[in-house]
Amino acid sequence: MTAVDTDFFVGKITKTLFKKQTLYIQGLLHSDSLISPIETFKVNWQGKELQATHQLIKNDGEYHFILTVNPNDRSSGVSHVIEEIKESRIINLFKRIKHLFFRKFPKVHLKIYGRQARKQNALVKVTPILANGAESDSFYGLIPPNLPYPSDNEIKQIGGGDFLEISGEFLSIMIEQGALKKSDHFLDVGCGLGRMAYALAYYLNDSARYEGFDIYLPFIRRAKELVSPYFPNFHFRHVNVWNSFYNPQGNIHSSAFCFPYEKSEFDFVLLTSVFTHMHLQDIHQYLTEIYRVLRTGGRCLLTCFLMTDETKKLIEEKKSTQELIHPLNEHSYVHSLENPEASIGHDEQAMREVITKAGFEIKKILRGSWCGRKKFISYQDILILSKE
Repeated sequence: MTAVDTDFFVGKITKTLFKKQTLYIQGLLHSDSLISPIETFKVNWQGKELQATHQLIKNDGEYHFILTVNPNDRSSGVSHVIEEIKESRIINLFKRIKHLFFRKFPKVHLKIYGRQARKQNALVKVTPILANGAESDSFYGLIPPNLPYPSDNEIKQIGGGDFLEISGEFLSIMIEQGALKKSDHFLDVGCGLGRMAYALAYYLNDSARYEGFDIYLPFIRRAKELVSPYFPNFHFRHVNVWNSFYNPQGNIHSSAFCFPYEKSEFDFVLLTSVFTHMHLQDIHQYLTEIYRVLRTGGRCLLTCFLMTDETKKLIEEKKSTQELIHPLNEHSYVHSLENPEASIGHDEQAMREVITKAGFEIKKILRGSWCGRKKFISYQDILILSKE
């Protein structure tokens, strides 16, 4: 088994804004790994390179950028992009009243919405170009797509944050670090409301397949309503697995749960904030099942809280957002002994052993900011595994 603690240049798109017929793309990127100053940015939409001006401000180890796509610049299809965005904004007016009308008349909603949602490519790719001519890792964001959108209350139930920003952030990591392909058959374990499906819907092609499952039935019902009617190769299902925090009425224990899929069905498996609510023995069962349903050469990206000497020190210094201060056993730590599944961290060495036992090779470990560290990739720690 090998593992790489990777330091690399990373960024994310935090907001796209269409104002006065101009597209603005806002974002930030970490500068710790820059070997050369940023010269410019490449913006790509539907395979077209767009001309954009940029502003770049450095603040506390991060660059904040604003890219401006001006419709008066007729080069590289910019005007076409603006027209597509204007068209989608008209469709978005229907989205605002869908709870009042379209939920009562779903066939009308699909007739107006469906073809537009499939036609419009909402995905934008931004690539920083360094002064030495090298291209850094690209990152992806969404021009707000004309899919129905979860309510603010629903988003709070899955942890809050900017729904589209997080979706685009993880798509970037899956593509740049996990080698996600447009044709991959994709499994989203613990898919929730389908947050990751939003960006994936505009990246995966028609030959790809998305399957998502979750233990919380209301999320699955909502995801089916929000995404599946417009992207028929995206499917969601409920699994009645017990969890003291999310599904106390479940009748299947995680340690005995078999994924409802055949052997070697998928190229890529994603688990975001799943193992942060599971015990090590249950994690082993999930990893064994992931190995079974993955094809040879397949990849798995998972997030977790890895407990190390560094993270334990930061927790002691009150710098962590997760107070994992109570030992659950010799390898795991929780915030609450009364409700341990609410948040669990596991010793890194114990996680490595569980992963190896399941047959995987660890390709990359990308450290998160959850514990208060200054240099990070995302919020939780990310592991990328491969089935060789």
